Amino acid sequence: MVQVNWPVVAISIANLATAPPNLWTGLQQDNDTTTILFGRHCPPNYCNLDIGPFPLNGSLSHISCLNNRAGVLCGQCKKHYSAAFGSATCYAHCKNLYLLSIPVYALAGLLLVMTLFALRLTVATGTINGVIFYANTLGLVMDKLTEGSGKIYVKMIHIIISLLNLNLGFPMCLYKGMSPSDAVGFQFVFPVYLWSLVIGMVIISKYSIKLSNLISKSSVQVLATLFYLSFSLLVRTTIDVVTSTTIQLSIYNSHSYQNETKLVWFYDGLEYGHGLHGLYLVLVMLFVLLFLFPFTIFTTFFYYLVRFDLVNKMRPFLDAYGGPFKDKWRFWFGLRLWITIILSSVSGAMQGSNANIMFVVHLGIIGGGAALRQHEQAFFRIAHPLRAFGNLQRPRAEFLSHC
Repeated sequence: MVQVNWPVVAISIANLATAPPNLWTGLQQDNDTTTILFGRHCPPNYCNLDIGPFPLNGSLSHISCLNNRAGVLCGQCKKHYSAAFGSATCYAHCKNLYLLSIPVYALAGLLLVMTLFALRLTVATGTINGVIFYANTLGLVMDKLTEGSGKIYVKMIHIIISLLNLNLGFPMCLYKGMSPSDAVGFQFVFPVYLWSLVIGMVIISKYSIKLSNLISKSSVQVLATLFYLSFSLLVRTTIDVVTSTTIQLSIYNSHSYQNETKLVWFYDGLEYGHGLHGLYLVLVMLFVLLFLFPFTIFTTFFYYLVRFDLVNKMRPFLDAYGGPFKDKWRFWFGLRLWITIILSSVSGAMQGSNANIMFVVHLGIIGGGAALRQHEQAFFRIAHPLRAFGNLQRPRAEFLSHC
């Protein structure tokens, strides 16, 4: 037997290798040099972590990867397979014809914006404030909550929670050959599209009296709502982009062996910061500096920062977030953002492990938030359907009267 250093791999005279369990194992060959790759962490539903003895020739993707995946940490799709939104599985049936669904997404975004205007379902009312927070928190553990369940009503709940997080909740291809890294990049597109719709409507309303009458009373609140609605998705995507992991390379031939380590992108398996991932890192840095950090700080400490002219100019926008809360709880909206950031960061840092612990923590946050009931217009009034329905119909009637 020949022993290769960490992790210890036993190589028999029959040229079979046995790696320790609970590690992702890959194999690369170049002439007379064989490289065995190991990863201590792997994204959920990507890898088979206990493959048993394996031959030192060919590829291990067919036994070390799940769901038609391949490559380092199973971060790529097999040849002729494509990544899909809402699933860790790669699919063979994806076609470029699916690009025709883009107008459907565009129309869905427009309908969402118009619904918010029509019913004035904005963060300024308090109800949507709570719904989005609980949906964001549940969204982080929804896969664990619905794991292994084939019941239709559970799948429907999963889809509803996903939609509230601006996700599909079911597998959906976009085009043939889409890579997992492409799918991550597209997560930024829909939120920016929604923001652009509202900003574009505000600009056009300056030249259209009819459109101005429709949106003038709630344009700021709707834009604020869309910022909050997309906040969790953008935070999770940002964390996905910056999350890295280290893999071990044991390189040997008939004369010698050596160990190396390599930093890779956790969700793709490619070298960290290279190629498309480098571009994503630049984009998320701009997002953090220009949106995430200012948005979180201003909404948390607005009433302490309002003395500054720059913050005071944003008062109508920031008031949309603080309005539903009692004076002593004005910071609660910003605290919710911090909770979302912390939970998303911890989930990413755990890299798919300790899911049960995170599940309990998330449910504790939901229960604790519900128990506080700080809203002047409490979230639980939705339990009174007649009153809620009446509150929604009034702005709807005003909206339709302008059409």
